[in-house]
Formats: sequence, structure tokens, C-alpha cells
Amino acid sequence: AIEENGATLNGKVNPKGSAVSVCRFEYGTTAAYGAVLPCTPGSLGTGGFNVGVSVALDRLEGGTTYHYRVNASSVNGSSQGADRTFTTTGVPACPNADRRLEQGILAIQLPDCMALEQVSPPVKGSQRAASPTISDDGQRVSFKSLAALAGTPGNVDAINGDRYVSTLGEDGWVPAPTSPPAPYATGWDSGLFFARSFDPSLTRWVALASAEEGPQFNLGIAQLFRGELGGVLDPISPLLDPIDPSVGAGTVRDAVLQGASADLRRLLLAPGELNATYLPGDPVPSPGSDRSVYLAQPDAFGSPSIKLLTRDETGSDASKVWGGRCGARIGDISGGSTLRNQGAVSLDGSRIYFSTRPSQVADLNCTTANKLRIMERTEAAGAAEIVHLIPGDGVGECARAVAPLCKNEAELNGDDFYQGASVDQSKVYLATNRQLADSDLDGTAAECSNFAAVAGCDLYLYDAAKPAGERLIQISAGEVAPTHPVPGEGANVYNGTVAISGDGSHVYFAATGVLAPDPNPEGKTADQYPTADPKLYTWDTDSEEVRFVGVLNSADLSLWGGQGTFLNYAYPVPATGKDGSGTEVGGRGDILVFQTKAQLTNSDTDGAFLDTFRYVGSSAPPTLVCVSCKPGGPDSEAIATIIRGPDLQVIDTAGTAFAEENRWVSEDGRTILIRTFQALVPSDVNGTRNDYLWQEGKLTLLPGTDPPASLLAATGDYAPVISHDGLLVAFTAFPKLLPSDVDTSSDVYVARPGGGYPFPPAPVICVDETCPDPPQQRPGEVGAGSEIAPSKGNVVSKPSDKRCPKGKRKVTKNGKVSCVKKKPAKMKGAAKQRAKHNQGGQK
Repeated sequence: AIEENGATLNGKVNPKGSAVSVCRFEYGTTAAYGAVLPCTPGSLGTGGFNVGVSVALDRLEGGTTYHYRVNASSVNGSSQGADRTFTTTGVPACPNADRRLEQGILAIQLPDCMALEQVSPPVKGSQRAASPTISDDGQRVSFKSLAALAGTPGNVDAINGDRYVSTLGEDGWVPAPTSPPAPYATGWDSGLFFARSFDPSLTRWVALASAEEGPQFNLGIAQLFRGELGGVLDPISPLLDPIDPSVGAGTVRDAVLQGASADLRRLLLAPGELNATYLPGDPVPSPGSDRSVYLAQPDAFGSPSIKLLTRDETGSDASKVWGGRCGARIGDISGGSTLRNQGAVSLDGSRIYFSTRPSQVADLNCTTANKLRIMERTEAAGAAEIVHLIPGDGVGECARAVAPLCKNEAELNGDDFYQGASVDQSKVYLATNRQLADSDLDGTAAECSNFAAVAGCDLYLYDAAKPAGERLIQISAGEVAPTHPVPGEGANVYNGTVAISGDGSHVYFAATGVLAPDPNPEGKTADQYPTADPKLYTWDTDSEEVRFVGVLNSADLSLWGGQGTFLNYAYPVPATGKDGSGTEVGGRGDILVFQTKAQLTNSDTDGAFLDTFRYVGSSAPPTLVCVSCKPGGPDSEAIATIIRGPDLQVIDTAGTAFAEENRWVSEDGRTILIRTFQALVPSDVNGTRNDYLWQEGKLTLLPGTDPPASLLAATGDYAPVISHDGLLVAFTAFPKLLPSDVDTSSDVYVARPGGGYPFPPAPVICVDETCPDPPQQRPGEVGAGSEIAPSKGNVVSKPSDKRCPKGKRKVTKNGKVSCVKKKPAKMKGAAKQRAKHNQGGQK
């Protein structure tokens, strides 16, 4: 059954009286094979006669010769058949077929004519490369390594490794360091910065650095810089020398980056010490309150400057510090672990949403009796103005004709929790227990919570595009449904919105209330589940209706009480969106890819383990698919399915860029990366964790992504990432996948349609006196090794490598090498006659 892209292999196995524990076909483009599939049937009995076995192959290249053999094992040992070959019909279909055939079966099994390319340098001083991130245009890949390039600044982060950026070139990926150049001694630390460093293009980044000389280095005082490819380092802030009465000035400091403009010229940061300030006269945050937040940016003359974010500079409140000693949060960064700041900083940095307690008396310690409110800071002509986004004093959106009024602080003195905003900042989502709309009927004095569904907590949209007085919409009012006869009460929303689309038109949220009557794509309704179960809903600005997606698991706290869109295993796409000029406007996000332990579909039969699902609300009817469920259900020996996206705690882009950080879903939602211990395809036979590429129901096992047992616990550092268009996949590979990989450590590879580079020629090693040139290395290896990073890239001079000048030959005596004059060679017969004749003919 040989075809253009498939074939059926056949063999025979004789158990010889013992059960066959393993029966597999090995196949590949050479006798080294490289791919395996289990035999059919799976059980061969214990007889003493031949049993026919077979396997069907697909994803083969046309017009290509393949090798195969069958091997089997039992308690008596292992046996393997002879090497056989077959040739598929047709001709190779991919334009890069030569590269794919050269790379072998690992590349041929990749979809869409993908081929492998090595991104990290072939020699890294035996230090692994890992944790890739892809730029928004797919032309650059960032990775971490302790020693990726010799002769460049390094070891800024001696534990996690420094960041390098490789750029796609005609002859391969060209790596460059991002560590600050001399004379700067330190760079950013992933813990101090929440690892937010790069812009989406991976051409600019933020560094916290200190000069090697001068008093600031000895005192640990640093400065914020904006770095670029090519080694440019521009100061953004003055020296960060915090004033901290409790600790004292002049001790080692750090800074926490909380947001940035798109060009990284406006940076929002907080001192590493909770109660520290950078400028004299600023209020010192009370113990247990939020940090002071500062805005660092070049001033009108281009010099670095810094100012307190919460200080108003215009109007009647000029010089007032909003929140006093309560500090501030960018968007709503609460508890030191929540990064819910989507849309909190405009692309140009001129508008910032932050949360504080504006009614706090300036000179007194911060108290939670003064409630959190969302503030809007705008800056024009160098002066900042700060106002309430939603006033609580009976004006603006709260000046309604009918009760209840949101100015009634005595009854509804709750906090407003920022959830996220659209790219243009016109739509802001918030969770609150204040009654901000007439549709809200269940006010309560209880606080909203990330960890529990609190009665009276609701989700609101503030839409600045609507007329005044109509801008507040109670999203969680819901529809008339069983157990919910009166919309506007009993929603019980979690403070932790699951996801918000880039343009703000779609929101996905969790609540325990029954807010929609219609069934989800699986035919289940919200009222079929216990009242305490968290339920996933969606709402959009077009229909202004709530839809039920499915019930969640009570253990899914990272989802419904999580850190915000893209950080809590929920990904709305399309996410970025561009207008005609290429300006980012945000995508509609009508597709949600998310992870839950709940069994949402009939295909999810592996128990209450974490799985990945895709919900498409724009289709008619909406669809819900389990991406990580094993086709046909689990087998009897299935390991618990544990799906992971990339390490969402490690973020490599600065500010509030949408969906640029460790992306694991393509913009069209058709391609998704998953990680699991479950063998989802027959070729996954290693019994450990692997990464998969899912494309509209078809799974591809990424090669070499199963880590050694010693690294298995590091689930995030080695997660794969995908480009916007889904065509470029970057991943950490532990074995050598290409001949260019000549060291023993892990490397970062990409799989790219139409990609692949010719193998470099084998190195020419000559020791004979006739060698015309000194020993050569593979292209790309020159300079990779150094004395401080010993590796195979180094050329070490040995006595046996000594070369003699022309006319002399090398002689070794007593372990010493010397050059002596060559003796004329003795000639005999015809050769001697020719030499004599030639000599006679010369003048």
C-alpha cells in the first residue's frame, strides 16, 4: 500500500512462548531510522509461531526512499528484523524538500513543509539555551543562556542566564547579546522586573544597570536604561537612590518595572523596598500598603527624569498626592502577585489608569476603610492631571434620577477592582460591589474576592464612547433564566476576569450565578450544575447578551481568580489587530483558548485533569473543542494528562503589550501549543513529558522536547512558543537535532515552513605537510569558544599541529618538534629519465 504520502509496513514476530512486551516499527530516510510506531495488533500472544504485524505510515514525502525494520522485546531479550526499504510514489511536494530530506524523518513529519533551524549558537561553553520568545513579526527569537557567546557581556543573571536575541538571516540565525555593555556591571533580574524587559519587536529592552566605577556601584545604586540591538544604551531615569527612613539611604536597591509605553521611553516603576521613595517630600507608604509608583522618562531637554505617578500637577488639586501613604497600583497589581494591568498604559504613555485610595488623609497611615478607586492620569505639555474614572460623589455617571445612587458610601462602601482595558483605553472593565447602574439590585457591604464568589460582586464596563450617563453597563446582570428570575442580582462574580479582548468588545468572566438560559455547545445549561460551582460566561458589545460556555472546576483558581488576560491560561484571539496604517487597535477575541480541570466535552474522558479547550463564539452555532484530549479516549495505561502552556510567570515584554508574551495560540486560533505527559499520538513512546502542535484537530509531536529527568520539574523554562501567524514555532530541544549542534547542552530551535539551511561542510582537519591551509571550523563556530568558556569551538595549539615553512619538513624527536630541510626524493625508472630530460631542456 505504498502511496505518495503513506505506506503500510508489514513484518512477522515469533513470541517463542513469552509475551511480547514491546513491538515497534522503526523507520526513517536512513538506516539510522529516527521514528517509531507501535505494531498492530498490540498483543501477539505467547505462541511459538510467526504472528503478522503491521503499521500504517502517513506524513511521508513523495518520491523518497525510506528504511524500516521491526523489533520486539520480551523477558527473553530483544530481536530485530533486517533493514528493508521502499520508495513513495510521486515527487517531493515541498519547495524546501532538499532541506527536509537532508534533516531526515524529524523534519519530514512536521506539517506545512516545515524544516528545522538552530537559533542558539552551536557552541555555548556547555551551557544550555532555553526559554524562547518570538518577536511580533517572527524575525527574531530571544532565549536565555549562561554562556551563549564568548567575548560579550554576560553572567548578569548567573542563575537564570542572560538574554540573547537571534535574528533571521539568509545563512542562518545570527545571535546578539542584550546585556549592558561596559562599563555597566549589572543588568535586569527576572525576579525584580517580573521579567518584563523586551518590547514586542525584540529590538528594544529595559535594563537596570550600574556603572562599574564610581560610588553608585559600591552602594548598589542603579539606573534604568533603554537598550537596543547594536549595543545602544540610553538612560531613561536618573540614579535610583531611594530615600528610605526605615532602612537608610545608600544600601543596595532594586526596582520593579510595572508598565511602559510602546517605545519604552516612559517607564513605570516602584522601588524594590515596599516603603521606599525616590524623591524627598514624597509620602512614605505605610507598612502593608502598596508601593509608591514613579514615572521615569526623558524631560523636555532629553535628560532622564523621574516623578511620582500619583502627584497631580494641574487644576485646583495641583501638587496633591492622591492616595497619600497608600501607594498605588498600575491597573490593579494587588498582593504582589497579580499583574492585571492590560490596557493600563496607553501606547504613547500619556494616559495611565492606576488604583489607589483617593480619600486617604495624606499624613496618616493607609487604611482599607478608604476604598480603592480607579484613577485616570493624563499628561500634556509636561503637566499631569489626575481624576476619578468613576466619581462617587453624585456627579458624572453616578448622577442618576432613581435610587440606589452610587454616592451612598454608607451602604455600599466597596472597592473598585480594575480588570483591564482595550488598546485604545476607551473601554475599561472593573469588578465592584457598588451599585453603579439601576440594573444592579443586590448591593452588599462585602468585598469582592479573587478566591471566592461574593454576593453582590458584579462585573461592569465603562465605555467612554457612549454618551455621559450611559457609560456604565452591568455585564453580570444576566438574562432571565431558571433560578434567576430577576436579572441584576445573584451574579456572584469572581474578582479576576478570565480574559478581555484587545479591542474590549468581548469579555470572558466567571461567576456562580445562573446568568443565561441557553445551553452551551455541548447542550448543557448553567442551572444543571451546583450553585457553588464557578461557571464561565462570555459577553460582547454587539449582542450585549451573556452566553454560557461551561462549568469550571473549583481548583481552577489560576483561571477565574487569576492574574489577568494572557497570564491565567486564557487566551482570546484575535488579540492584536491592526488598522490600515499598521497601528495596533486590538483584536475582537471571539475565540477563547483556555485550560480547566473541568470535563467540558464528551471527548474529555481522562478524569478531572487539566486540559486545553477552544471556544468559538462567532461560529453559528458556537463550538467547544477539547484540544488536548487523546483522540479516541485514553488507553488503559494512560498517564494523567497535565497540559501546560508556556511559563506564564516569566514574561519578556514590557508594559501592557497585548499577547506578545510567550504566545501559545496563533491569531486565528487554528494552531495551539500544548504540553502533556499523556501520549496523544502513537509515535509518542518515551513515556515522559512532550510538547505538541495542534492544528484544527491534527496533532504533531515536536521533536526533542522531552527533557531529561533532572530538568523535568522545570516546566516553564522550556515551554514552546508560536508566532502570530502560527507559522513559526520555537522550542527547546535537548538532543542534537541537526549536525550544526555540536555541543552537549540544550538548544533553541525553530520549525518554519519553507525553512532549513544547507548543512555546513564537515571541518577539514589536516596534519600532513601537503595541507594548503590551517585547520578549519564549521561556519558559525569561529569565536564561539574562548578561554573563559571552554568548548569544542576552541582551536588549541598542540605540538603535532606545528607547521613548517616551505622547503622544510617536520621531525619529532624525544617529544620535541623541529623543522629540517627536505631531502630530494629518490627517483627510479621512467620518472628518473623524465626528470633528467626536463633538466636538460632548461636554460
